[in-house]
Amino acid sequence: EKTLVLKLDTDQTMSLSPESFFLEQNRPNPFNHCTTVCYSLPERMQVTIELYDLLGRKVEILMDQQQEAGRHWMKIDGSNLASGIYYLHMHSGSLRRVAKLALVK
Repeated sequence: EKTLVLKLDTDQTMSLSPESFFLEQNRPNPFNHCTTVCYSLPERMQVTIELYDLLGRKVEILMDQQQEAGRHWMKIDGSNLASGIYYLHMHSGSLRRVAKLALVK
């Protein structure tokens, strides 16, 4: 049984002040082993980002922490994941966004 290891880089934050809670489509998509996801927050808030498989099973909690307002990006290394469709869920309180990711090896 393989152990899932996702490498994340969430240190990059731009000083823009977005007006909405927004999750952009990952790039590239489909991806081979690494992809980048950008998201925007209108204010400082607790943000949770989770990865689900096509059957709706939670694969991993990628982030669960306070984030400053602005535009952020996260690199996801899916080299330990099987090829397929995944869903990235981002939520904070009642705010929710979902992006569909396609991993092709």
